[in-house]
Amino acid sequence: MTNKCIFNILLFFSLSGITAFSQIKCSNPVPPVLTFVSILDETGTVELRWTSSPSTDVVAYIIHSWDTINRNPGYYPVDTLWNPELTSYSYRNVKTTIYSVEHVISALRLPDCESPLSNPISTIYCSSEMDSCRNEIRIRWNRYNDYPKPVTAYQILFSKDGGQLNEYYITDPETDNITITDFETDSHYCYRIRALLEPGFFSGSNETCVFTRIRKLPEWINADYATINDDDNIELSFTPDPEAEIITLQIEKKTANTAAYQWLAQLPPSSGAYIYTDNEADINKVNYYRAYINNLCNEPAVYSNTSSNMVLTAETVNNDLLLKWNPYKEWVGTVDRYEVFNLTPLGWALFRSMEPEDTSTVITGNDLVELMKNSTGNEISFYIRAVESDNPYTATAESRSSIISIPVEERITVPTVFTPDNNGLNDYFRPVLSFSPSEYHLLIMDLNRRTLFETRDYEDVWDGTSGGKILPSGVYLWFLKITTPSGKKTSESGTVTIFYQR
Repeated sequence: MTNKCIFNILLFFSLSGITAFSQIKCSNPVPPVLTFVSILDETGTVELRWTSSPSTDVVAYIIHSWDTINRNPGYYPVDTLWNPELTSYSYRNVKTTIYSVEHVISALRLPDCESPLSNPISTIYCSSEMDSCRNEIRIRWNRYNDYPKPVTAYQILFSKDGGQLNEYYITDPETDNITITDFETDSHYCYRIRALLEPGFFSGSNETCVFTRIRKLPEWINADYATINDDDNIELSFTPDPEAEIITLQIEKKTANTAAYQWLAQLPPSSGAYIYTDNEADINKVNYYRAYINNLCNEPAVYSNTSSNMVLTAETVNNDLLLKWNPYKEWVGTVDRYEVFNLTPLGWALFRSMEPEDTSTVITGNDLVELMKNSTGNEISFYIRAVESDNPYTATAESRSSIISIPVEERITVPTVFTPDNNGLNDYFRPVLSFSPSEYHLLIMDLNRRTLFETRDYEDVWDGTSGGKILPSGVYLWFLKITTPSGKKTSESGTVTIFYQR
């Protein structure tokens, strides 16, 4: 019994001793002060510096980080440094190239006593954005922690196309963004931010880069022409600066000169001239057109000159025909001339050329008769063509007006006297027709009804002779039968007097 009791007592004390030893507690040390965090290079290498914990028996420092962008799950250990003499540490963290990472440090005392976490300091994350719409680079960063080293300013550094890093600008410590407008296009720019600290330290950010690719806007857009095509629609042509990138073109239109422009059409990118036909336009009214392109902000950036169709009108004034048109508006070059074209049996032919200041022309009776005789069918038709010159951007252009057609008046005029004395004035007799007859028969007789002259060609003339003999002054009879272009058969007769000037 005695030995058993002694054994039990020894076992009790032995177990009590183990428990007592395992429950020994250590006090938590004072945390170190984190003094500096910086990103060293483009790989995301982070450097941390701190002041040692004032507590004794510290055996290690534990580095913690927190991905601030995620907000969860909080701090996690990065590394444990089993050297209490260390006051700096570097490690690679690629996350610092995409967002800011917050760091803290704690001190460790054995067996398992960790200090509270130190003050936090975050890496500076810098981002850049190229705004091609406004032609600017925007740089943003998170501000560096002011404790324990106050920030005195932020320094913006840049490099171009892989060149040396240079200072661009220094801002106040409250700033966290900057807008850059003085840069070259089609270049590779990289930026870094430095928080300048007291006394003489700085904390660097990641490197952020942009390529300044900006769409080159045209310096000009030429409104080549607005013309009436063969389908009686208004055809438009616009040519932009060929040095610009291929663009989408917008077209605007207004009908009255005082009206506001309304959007008409959008033309897809073209490598040359942009052609558009306005099928809805009233060609008997003056329509105004212009083209423009939008910048990347979807705002009009470059406008063309204005172009407009020409409207031709006609009115009879006594026995003359007055043609009028609106001046062409408005080439980058100048109007070199206006040309009047007339429809003949062989097609359209130039009838008259006008000065650029002219906006009307009169076709007098004799010219009108000749035009009527050479007309096709029962109408005489005209259009006006404007011809450009001195355009600095493109080849000179032309613009055609609407076509106007005037019904042919089937008129027959027969002179009552002529003087066949070979002086070049009124030497011949012939009925004057405003048309080309499909049938024609002219007969000249003396008062005794003896035939002196006869023809079935309406262009033939009577020279006052018969059988080669000159006839005396006096009165002679004429008889005329005609079938007009409209199919009307006409028979007329009268007298004509031969008169010789002595």
